[in-house]
Amino acid sequence: MNWKKVFIEIADEIISQKDYLTDLDIAIGDSDHGINMERGFSNVKVAIENIDETNVQEILKSVGMILLSKVGGASGPLYGMSFREASVKVDNSMSKEEIIETIAASFVYTIKRLGKSQLGDKTMMDVWENFANFYATEKDKAKNIKKLNGFVDSTKDMEAKKGRASFLGKRSIGTIDPGSASSKIIIMGLLNI
Repeated sequence: MNWKKVFIEIADEIISQKDYLTDLDIAIGDSDHGINMERGFSNVKVAIENIDETNVQEILKSVGMILLSKVGGASGPLYGMSFREASVKVDNSMSKEEIIETIAASFVYTIKRLGKSQLGDKTMMDVWENFANFYATEKDKAKNIKKLNGFVDSTKDMEAKKGRASFLGKRSIGTIDPGSASSKIIIMGLLNI
């Protein structure tokens, strides 16, 4: 499995969606999510260049370290620590499905621990926990993509309970959570393996 290619493709998609992610964050956040994610994933591409493409542990560790150091706000620690957590839980002998499950479970664990988020808070948790639960019982790509789109879209109707968006109260309703949107890009990259 070429995990380097997977993360380069994820990085390319994050970079191409910088303006979309920033526009979401302009509406309900501090206007820098797309910029921060683009900076982080541009550095990811360079950092994983010389890692063996099959060494998922090292790739996840490197992705996590770069995102921790290059992405600001709450997203940097949440994404960075989630990938670091996954790097110590995966094994290169695991199937791609087992690795995806482990990554998703690592995100749920880390977001709960560091972000103190739960379902319905209008955060990336609304995507990662729902995806992790669904993927654990259903591996069909088309079904997962359909559900994933629904998980992200559902954040539009939620009132933010965490982060800068929470200061807007009911005015946060009507915009997709930026972290949920960037999470979708990452999960789509994993599903497209």
